[in-house]
Amino acid sequence: MTLPGEPEYRVPPNVAWVDGADFGLAEELYLTIVPEGRTVLLKDTARLIWHVAAEGSDDVVRDVAEIAGLTPDEVADDVRTFLADLTTRGLLLPRGR
Repeated sequence: MTLPGEPEYRVPPNVAWVDGADFGLAEELYLTIVPEGRTVLLKDTARLIWHVAAEGSDDVVRDVAEIAGLTPDEVADDVRTFLADLTTRGLLLPRGR
């Protein structure tokens, strides 16, 4: 559990990422675990969730819901499931790890 205002997640030091939107390209996010070189492509809502978590949100579910114009209850299960998948794959770390 995080304290209020404390980010829930962080990007592991071995994850490099490039957002196509930063280069005027498609809104696709490329994540690579180095040195293994395994690359993952995130689009649409997946990209949004990763960005919200990686940018230091203290409540990813709340912030994703707000951006999407939905209630936290409407997105909570899907967001938490995806965050669990990202942490299992080593693309995000829960704060404190």
